[in-house]
Amino acid sequence: MHSDGDTSRSSRVFQMMRNKNLNTPPDECLPCANISVSYVFVADKEYPLLDNLLKPYSGENLDPDDVYFNQQLYKCRKATERVFGMLYSKSVCRNN
Repeated sequence: MHSDGDTSRSSRVFQMMRNKNLNTPPDECLPCANISVSYVFVADKEYPLLDNLLKPYSGENLDPDDVYFNQQLYKCRKATERVFGMLYSKSVCRNN
């Protein structure tokens, strides 16, 4: 059985991300701040770290900022998974 990370490495999207050929929107400044940020994909720990792919910090002795980052990233990932689950269930119901 393959992990999500293994599956992603063989995907066309991953290859495009790795080669920086994926057509993502340009960086933008955050509202009310002069900080430029990139659009990113959110992944779990099995995925490789790329410029536009965020994954949690690993290890046992993380500092509080890293723990907080991991918690927030987890919430984003779970929300995204729920949305895709709902979209999938709607498409399955429509096709039956």
